Amino acid sequence: ILLIVIATVNYINLATARAMKRAREVGIRKVMGASKRQLIMQFLGVSILITLISALISIAVVEIILPIYNDALMRDIGFDIISKPINIVLLLIGAILIGVLAGVYPAFYLSSFNPAKVLKSNQSKSASVFLRQFLVFVQFTLAIGLIAGTTVVVRQTLYATNMDPGYEKEGVLIVRNLRTNGLVDKIELIDQQLSTVDGINEVAVSQFVPTDPWDSTSGMTVVGKPDEPFAMSRLSHQADFFDLYRLRLRAGRSLEENRSSDKLPDLSDEAGSITRANAVLNETAMRQIGFSKPEEALNTVLSWGVGNERQVHFNVVGVIEDFHLRSIHNAVRPMLYFNSPAFFRTISIKYATNNFAAMIGELERKWSDVAPGVPLGYQILEEQVNNFYSSEQRQMKVFVSFAIVAIILSTIGLLGLTAFSAERRTREISIRKVLGAKTSDILTLMVSQFSKPVILANIIALPMAWWLMSDWLSSFEYRIELNITWFILAGVAAMIIAWITVISYSLKAAKTNPADALRYE
Repeated sequence: ILLIVIATVNYINLATARAMKRAREVGIRKVMGASKRQLIMQFLGVSILITLISALISIAVVEIILPIYNDALMRDIGFDIISKPINIVLLLIGAILIGVLAGVYPAFYLSSFNPAKVLKSNQSKSASVFLRQFLVFVQFTLAIGLIAGTTVVVRQTLYATNMDPGYEKEGVLIVRNLRTNGLVDKIELIDQQLSTVDGINEVAVSQFVPTDPWDSTSGMTVVGKPDEPFAMSRLSHQADFFDLYRLRLRAGRSLEENRSSDKLPDLSDEAGSITRANAVLNETAMRQIGFSKPEEALNTVLSWGVGNERQVHFNVVGVIEDFHLRSIHNAVRPMLYFNSPAFFRTISIKYATNNFAAMIGELERKWSDVAPGVPLGYQILEEQVNNFYSSEQRQMKVFVSFAIVAIILSTIGLLGLTAFSAERRTREISIRKVLGAKTSDILTLMVSQFSKPVILANIIALPMAWWLMSDWLSSFEYRIELNITWFILAGVAAMIIAWITVISYSLKAAKTNPADALRYE
């Protein structure tokens, strides 16, 4: 929509700028009896015809660009005008509406010329000059806003994709749905069989793994403080889980497979019973229960009520660094890690191989031996993590593409206006040169004319872009800090592009021989 607005503004700008070129034509037509209505219909017809031709050309462009667009954004958008004729109907309606919107002001403006004044004068109305300045302002406001917004989107996307999630995501396969497929009782056998596959280094079973969109949360209390409950997420895992994901301890130790106290036994059915086991907390959980240093949380006992007045008491034996189970859109939750096979459902497989296909083939054969009829259905963890930020990466590509197109359209419009302005002021420029003005003076004159709307566009666009991007960043729990320098540089870049555009054409006009121009006049 923004690009259509910029393109429409271009048309209005150039059409009104060319008004004096057609002023004598309009005056003669009116003298010959043409009515204002006829002139309006003529100019609107030209505008609609241009947009219809553009629409037909756009069909060919879309056919070329759409596959590239779909590949870049991982979409499957189609544009079939043969089997779905509604598409061509909508395109034509849209083209006509844009043609009317773009042409309505120039049509009324051109048809309003007074024949007597037009045939005597070659000066444009100050109102149309103001309008063109205003439209340049609108164009560059949108373009500068897109440039500034693109800068923030690119930086946040790079920050998200390069941020350390707190675990090692490379070289890990995920196999889910152990419980759904009735394989919980075969965990030890599966672990043994998969560990013999060449290229597989570690295997660990757990309740959840990184990238899972859910977790399990329960109310808990610190033993001795029953009136201060808090929510705590839980993750059950085998002892090798921390090693496989390279999770970092801050204090104490991790759980061990050969310690009976590190495993949660089957819960008793007896009312009022207490089951005990060791557990590990993350840093967020440590802070939630009131400790500022990891060592302070060791040997704290947490109580988890499991119904019928039964309780599980977890003795904290270690604290690990926070890591992101989900994307950085979400805050790290307070988490308690314990070992209970009753909750297992997912296998994590750490591998290192130069022949991935051969390893997967052997892995599938081993899997079919212990789980016949159940597909392996593995996922690559690194791909799952990258998918977290696929929408941001798509947004980045769209923003960059639109910002480039917006600045190109704005530059083309400004170049056209500069050309018409230089042509309209040919006599003035020549007289200034005869009176001693240098080329630099002429360039300064032309640049100052178009700098004002671009400077005003910066004043309006940059605060709006700051506000909009602040709102966008608020959806991320972990995000970059906005830097005013990025926005200033975006404005400066737009200003430099505008100056280069104006100077590139004004230089030609400034170097014109004044004798030739005045002889023509």
